[in-house]
Amino acid sequence: MYSLHFPSLLCALASLTAASPRPDYAVKESHFVPEGWRAVGDAPKDSPIQLHIGLKQANDYAIESHLLEISDPNHHRYQQYLSPDEIAGLTRASTETQDLVKAWLEDHGIQRHTLDDSHSDWIVVDVTIGMAEELLRAKYSSFASLDGDATLYRTHEFSLPPHLHKHIDVIQPTTSFFRAEPKTPTIDVLGNDTDYGFLQKRAASGIPEECEEFSVNPTCIRKLYGAYDYKPQLPEKNGIGITNFLNHSSHRGDMTKFLKKYRPEAVAAAKEFDIVLIGDAADNQGPYDPDDYSSQVRNAEGNLDSQLVVSTSWPTPFTAYNTAR
Repeated sequence: MYSLHFPSLLCALASLTAASPRPDYAVKESHFVPEGWRAVGDAPKDSPIQLHIGLKQANDYAIESHLLEISDPNHHRYQQYLSPDEIAGLTRASTETQDLVKAWLEDHGIQRHTLDDSHSDWIVVDVTIGMAEELLRAKYSSFASLDGDATLYRTHEFSLPPHLHKHIDVIQPTTSFFRAEPKTPTIDVLGNDTDYGFLQKRAASGIPEECEEFSVNPTCIRKLYGAYDYKPQLPEKNGIGITNFLNHSSHRGDMTKFLKKYRPEAVAAAKEFDIVLIGDAADNQGPYDPDDYSSQVRNAEGNLDSQLVVSTSWPTPFTAYNTAR
């Protein structure tokens, strides 16, 4: 039988208290370290870090509600778009939220903080790793990507005072390992003959011969997606459509020429597809005038979308919806 002396009990309780989270904090977010990363040590305490604190926006569903209303041709607010200032007014974080977060920062000695002027939903602070760890009750580590391209300071978990959980949506960089550096694709040309180089690359990568170096056509797309020999099973029960904005139209004559070249068996679809006019929209079927050709703007988007869709999805019925704005 074992006995626990009183001094030993005090030491045990002290150790337990030191290891437990402070009672005035609760875990806000916790994530596993994603694949492709490994911890390589502690993050240096004196290293600078800029924390972006995303405040809870007001009127959670206001933007979605407005979007549905102004997009509905049958609603009295159709096409009554909101300005950036109006959107900011709807979603701006409340004064209570802003004040509580600022007070929390100042309690930790962080007097300098920047509030986003336009939407008032982000607070940015420049601190050190050590200050961030104290502020968020977190432990930052240095993580290296397995491909050797990056090293990041991140934590797998952070906490906040319970009263702030409903006022703060996100804080980064903390648990996210996302890297926003896009890699610019490059094309290697083999030799001086560009066409020959492309043919070699195409053969090596399995690109269909219908795919040309500087253009894409419907046959190329259908073969790349493995849909060249596909036969729609129930075209009479399905449909596909596009929306033409700014009074652009899907021109039947232009589509006829396009289909004759790239999808001859679908030519009849150029005369058969439906055009639905919404509000005060027009259906610009020509004839074109010299200005239309010189600007190369008239119906450009409407033709691009409709010709691509019809040539790749035929015989599924197609509909073009025209709007004036």
